[in-house]
Amino acid sequence: MSSYKSPVVLLNEDIWSVWRTDYRGRLMSEGLWYIMSGSPPPLSRGNESSAATDTRTLADDEKTYRLLMESIETSQYQYIEHGTTANAAYTALSDHHEPKTKGDRLALLWDFYGMSWNMKQEPLPEFLARCDVVLRKLRDSDQNITSGMAVDRHLQLMPWELRHVTHQVMALPTLLTCTRMRYM
Repeated sequence: MSSYKSPVVLLNEDIWSVWRTDYRGRLMSEGLWYIMSGSPPPLSRGNESSAATDTRTLADDEKTYRLLMESIETSQYQYIEHGTTANAAYTALSDHHEPKTKGDRLALLWDFYGMSWNMKQEPLPEFLARCDVVLRKLRDSDQNITSGMAVDRHLQLMPWELRHVTHQVMALPTLLTCTRMRYM
């Protein structure tokens, strides 16, 4: 049986949220996510001493750092050049790429509310994937975007041919209203 290896997603200025998810998955598959999450190292193997555990943790950190270096473009090296550990390098990348300022958050909201869908040019799965990326960025930037707001926005973007479905869904009572009526 052959094992499938997915291609490495290289980090550039545009794909932070996709890269972050891919990198986390790679580390989890290698058993190295504990380095980034700050959790204690896995249990020692057999009669392994604490010095051996520390040595193994240091080797895992070096492997994690190597995986990080292999999964970023050369333009990103400038952000991690002072990082001596994998966690420090990842934090430096996060500090650079995460939307931090009010302007960044406004740009994300502009992307979300300025989104449009032409169903003749873009299939629904591609549109939903594009929406998912924007929603993930909004949630990561601590915007108060609820699932209801996301659904409302998706329904607003439905083409005219599907408006009858949109109005039916929008007219449904909310879960909170149904819950209140059940307990009255």
